[in-house]
Amino acid sequence: MKHFHAFLFALSLVAVTLAHAADDSASQSNSPVQSKLTPAARQADFNLSSKDLGEKGYDPVSYFSGKPVKGSKQFSSNFRGVTYYFANAANKKIFDADPGKYEPAFGGWCAWAMAEDGSKVDVDPTNYKIVDGRVYLFYNGFWGDTLKKWNAGDQTSLAKSANTHWSNILLDR
Repeated sequence: MKHFHAFLFALSLVAVTLAHAADDSASQSNSPVQSKLTPAARQADFNLSSKDLGEKGYDPVSYFSGKPVKGSKQFSSNFRGVTYYFANAANKKIFDADPGKYEPAFGGWCAWAMAEDGSKVDVDPTNYKIVDGRVYLFYNGFWGDTLKKWNAGDQTSLAKSANTHWSNILLDR
């Protein structure tokens, strides 16, 4: 009987470990370094329009539907210190199931600027591109449209450079 209880205890430990692993994988960002930051570090490094609002209030799930739309405070979620707004309860539910999948790459900073020299340049949240399942946001204003520059360049090299610069920014903390 003693061995049976030990077996049940071990089995329950395995079940708890697997459940936590599943929870961790569901909350992993599309950027592994980005997902490991503390909420305070994320608030310090991400492009936030207020203390903690990401993507300037745009619904992160809507980008995958073909057109970004403004979210509503009524439908909001906080993922590791960053708040996101959603257009409806359905998009909030989708996000809550796998939040890291829907966060913008490079903390919401301009992908072109991040690739060029690691600069944190503000973005137009309606100027975007989905690359390998990640939302890349771009500046579009007085100095031009960086999405056009991105599309005209070697996108594989640009993505690699942006990932390297972003990782260095996060690891320098």
